[in-house]
Parts: sequence; C-alpha cells; structure tokens
Amino acid sequence: MADPQAPIIVDLTNTYGAIVTGAFIACAFWGVHCVQCLYYFASYPKDKWYVKSWVSLLWALDTLHQTVLIGGIWTPLIERYGDFEFLLEESSLLTWQVMVTAIIAFMAQVFFLYRLFTFSKNLILKWSIPVFLSPLVVWQVVGTGLFVGRALSFTSTTELATLNKVEIGVNASSAAVDLIIAFGLSILLYVRRTGIRSTDRLIGRIIALSVNTGMWTAVFALLTVLLVVLRSKDIVYAITSFPLCALYCNTVMGNLNARTYMRTLAQTTSTVRSGPRIFSRGPKVAVYHSKQGESESEV
Repeated sequence: MADPQAPIIVDLTNTYGAIVTGAFIACAFWGVHCVQCLYYFASYPKDKWYVKSWVSLLWALDTLHQTVLIGGIWTPLIERYGDFEFLLEESSLLTWQVMVTAIIAFMAQVFFLYRLFTFSKNLILKWSIPVFLSPLVVWQVVGTGLFVGRALSFTSTTELATLNKVEIGVNASSAAVDLIIAFGLSILLYVRRTGIRSTDRLIGRIIALSVNTGMWTAVFALLTVLLVVLRSKDIVYAITSFPLCALYCNTVMGNLNARTYMRTLAQTTSTVRSGPRIFSRGPKVAVYHSKQGESESEV
C-alpha cells in the first residue's frame, strides 16, 4: 500500500495572516462606527442637513471599505482555497480598499481643519495651520492614487515592496497632519483659560478630547510606517493599515457625539459660576446654542 502523499504546508503569517488580522480589527472598528452613527442620528436630529450628509457618506464609504476588504480575502482563502499560485497574485480588491481609506482620511482631516479654522480667533493661527497642512492632506490622496495605479499593474504581491517609499510618505503625512491638528486645537483651547477653576477644568477635558481624537489615527499611521520599514519584504503593515479607515470615521463621530457630554459639563460650569460672588458669565468654551436651543461643541 502506497504511503499517503505528504501534506503541503504553506506559511501565510506574513501575508494573509496579517491581512486577516487587520481585517478583523477593521471589522470591530466598523461595528463601533455603526453604533456611533445610530447614536448620532438619535441624539442630534436638529443638525444641519450637510452635517448629516457628511456622516452618512462616511458610513457608506466605511461600509464599502469593509465589503471590499472581505471580498479581497474571500476569493484566495475560500473560493480558490488550495490554489497556492493564486495566493501570490496581487488582489485588485485589496488594492482598491487603500484608495477608500485615503478618501475617508481626507474627509476626516478636512473636517478637523474646518473646526480649527472656525474655532480660532487669531488670524495667524486661523490661516497658517490650514494653509500649511493642506498640501499634506492633498498629497495623501495623490500619493495613494499613484500607489493604487502602480499596484494594479503588478502580478505578484512581492512586487508591492517597490512601493514602500510611497506607503511611508502617505502614512507619515497622515500622522503629521493628525498630530498637528490635535495640538493646534489644544493650544487654541489652552489660551482661552479664564483662571476660574470650573471653566479651566472644562477646557482641560476638551483638550483631552482633542488630543485623543487625533492621537489614535496618528499612532496607527506611525505603526504602519514602522512595519513597512522593518518588514519591507512582506505586508505585515496590513495589521495597522487596514483599520485606519474605520478609525478615522470613529474620530469624527466621537467628536460629534461628544457634544452632549460637553453640554452637560458646560451647564454644570454655568451653574457653579452663577453664584452671588461672580457677576460675569465669561466666554463660552467650545459650546454654542443653536437656534433650535441645542448646545453644540465646536471641537
């Protein structure tokens, strides 16, 4: 009796292992994004139509990204399971999802730059930061377009290593923009301190929110750059690159949904400051009252 044929073992840790891990993390972030969208539409029905449209477009693009990502994994690992040669071929779906991520990153960064522009009363800061960062924001879309256009012509995943410099440039720009926006908002808030403990405490919490929303996307982008540099011959960077799309969406939604929390803090601060020893209400901090009577945060 002939011996059974020895099984063929292929180690996919550095390729589809990283892709599946990144897809799982992205799927978890997408779930959080869905919950945040439901909370937003239930809590802020009086928001302007263009804000709601912006939120809806972000969710649609994030859902598209998740669908394309799953589709890119399904074909080689399920539909053509056992076709080892196909595992080495470049997946067009996984390439296109990079472009979706760049579009969402552009939308999120434009959103925060607009907040920074409208919140600042200093003309120098009001214009200098957006003007300085705009080329970096645009470069991310242009650079990703070059990456996708070149990658679609490849026949093997091993050829992606030739585009590592573009990948590093795009993610480094993304991290720089996120960090500068976060710290720019923090500086603008810091200079608005009044010396009154309750108001300064509110400002401190808004600063923490501003830094937190920009820090996570910057961390993931920097980790992607680090993995590209250290593991230039494989695609381990997919672990941190794929979740960036949903993470950007969550930073925007977290900022919008934080308005209820900030409104509560502002009302508490106003109550504390309305005692007989304080005659001036002082400036409002990152909160305003809309015509419908609803408080909204400007951060």
